[in-house]
Amino acid sequence: MEFRNPHYIIPLGSAKQILSHPFLKRGVTELAIFQEHRYVFFYWLKWTRENTDGKPPCLVSLDWHQDLCYPCETKKKWLSELD
Repeated sequence: MEFRNPHYIIPLGSAKQILSHPFLKRGVTELAIFQEHRYVFFYWLKWTRENTDGKPPCLVSLDWHQDLCYPCETKKKWLSELD
């Protein structure tokens, strides 16, 4: 598969932004936010290849699930009786 601009490919549903580095005066850092866990491999490989100092890129993962909720009274009873 050939892309018109292979340097600007990002996974669907993800967003990236280049920000000034928090403490290096002339440095920048790239931030990526995505919903699909598997896209971490895309960015991990991209940043590892671009890295010149040999240090692995930093990964911060925030994971939450909307489908988790406080159990109802029936489920609380079932859980309390669970052996």
